[in-house]
Amino acid sequence: MDFALDMMNLFGFDYELEISTRPAKAIGTDEDWERATNALMNALKERDFPYQIARGRVPFTAPRSM
Repeated sequence: MDFALDMMNLFGFDYELEISTRPAKAIGTDEDWERATNALMNALKERDFPYQIARGRVPFTAPRSM
């Protein structure tokens, strides 16, 4: 995570951090999704990174124009 954010900053990209929750059509169990979501939230909280919860939205994990 630190590497990715360092690269975003190095190249001057603006970004917002979002955690997508389980969409209606998803693979994996509810428990898997909850464990993964909690791990991501904890990692961001430990580093004091602000983030939004994107409930049920499909994750998008590449830079995009704002």
